[in-house]
Amino acid sequence: METVTVYKHSYDDLNESYNAKSYEVSYLKGIITGLSMIAEESPEEAARQLHELDEKIRKGVDITGL
Repeated sequence: METVTVYKHSYDDLNESYNAKSYEVSYLKGIITGLSMIAEESPEEAARQLHELDEKIRKGVDITGL
């Protein structure tokens, strides 16, 4: 068995990165769920909002802060 030493600051950095990514995924899941609910009543509005999100993502905008 090997021993691995992990320094606290490295662990904290990795943990913070994981938490941020986890939040982003959860946020996007919520967006997708909301868009699917809107699509039932107004597919045009859902498509418009999806296109708007796509443009922001391609520009590199952090949509989780919106």
